[in-house]
Amino acid sequence: MANFSEFERLVAASEAIDGNTHLVVLLGGEAGLRCGEIMALEWGDVDLKREPAHLVVRRSEWKGHVTAPKSERIRDSSGQDEKRQSIGRDYRGV
Repeated sequence: MANFSEFERLVAASEAIDGNTHLVVLLGGEAGLRCGEIMALEWGDVDLKREPAHLVVRRSEWKGHVTAPKSERIRDSSGQDEKRQSIGRDYRGV
């Protein structure tokens, strides 16, 4: 299992690659989304008008099929810290 310093190195490396790679690393590592949940995200799942911003995981993608998340329930980020909440604001243009 990776430790915090390894994750910080991954974040820095992903930022040097491009915005999309950085966004995927942050959504997975900071927001706790699974790969399929990241792939199935839509802008309608993000509410940047709420303070703090709000992210709802409604679906997951697996082998081209969109289904319920692995947990089989909708999850939201309403209790997440500000660093996680800033992800959507920073990458609105991606």
